[in-house]
Amino acid sequence: MRESKRGAGDSVVPAEAGRLPAAGKRLLAALWLAVLLFTVGMLVAGWPRYWVYVAAETTPQAWLESVLLVLAAAMAALNAVVASLEKGLAAPFGERGREAEVAGEAGQDAREAWVSAQAAPSVGRRGRGARQLADGHSGERGARLSAWIGRHGAWGWTITVVAFMWLALDERFALHERLRDRYLKRTGIRLLPWMEAGDWLIPLYAVCGLAAVWALWRLLGRGVAARAFFTAGLVIAFCAVSMDTIDIRSLGKDSERLLQTIEECLETAAMTAFVSAFLSVLTGRLFAWYNKTSIRRDMRD
Repeated sequence: MRESKRGAGDSVVPAEAGRLPAAGKRLLAALWLAVLLFTVGMLVAGWPRYWVYVAAETTPQAWLESVLLVLAAAMAALNAVVASLEKGLAAPFGERGREAEVAGEAGQDAREAWVSAQAAPSVGRRGRGARQLADGHSGERGARLSAWIGRHGAWGWTITVVAFMWLALDERFALHERLRDRYLKRTGIRLLPWMEAGDWLIPLYAVCGLAAVWALWRLLGRGVAARAFFTAGLVIAFCAVSMDTIDIRSLGKDSERLLQTIEECLETAAMTAFVSAFLSVLTGRLFAWYNKTSIRRDMRD
């Protein structure tokens, strides 16, 4: 079977968009440095009561987290705009044919798998042929899904904007804490033994986020930096959510303050990682777009 030019799970984002330009690297470095200095500054400002400006829900650290979530939503919105413009300008650059090419290659692979299955030796032919045919169909389905995501990338980014704006509002006004304390806690139901009664919304957020991981992964394209930041954000967010499920009222005062401080720092790092992932995609797209425009201008000249 011949090797396909594009993996079945790859997105239809242009390959050039996966490259992180020098300007993007400088923006990312400035972002992480600013967040680090702010967080360390809050810890030092309250020392030895290090938790004062970090742990509570109305601290400057919580304000920073809401700003980072708004910034992530803004990066997603800009990606939605760029994806929409790319779709409109795809014809002059020959991009519209790529989706058909991907689906065509996958279909050809499936047909070749069927032919190989028929031509295989009689001993074990059915088992090997069935596996090859299944692999071919799986590749075709993956290519079609990737092409669908590519066609509707602007909508995917728009949904991401809505999700992060909701998280920003939740972080700024402590919505899930208010709902838990005023309404859900009255039920007395605990999802897990160590959780506080009525604390259902954070696990619900986590489930919704995990359900969207596959689509977001393909929206990010094939950029190494974007996917690395996104993976880091998922891991750190999982750790923060796990810590947030612990009923702090069952802990001593010192342990409670330490746990909340670590949790807030992890949340800040996760949000910064998501902003970095979306920013990496945006700068990569703009860099690729600029290169294409320059090539067309040179060809005209």
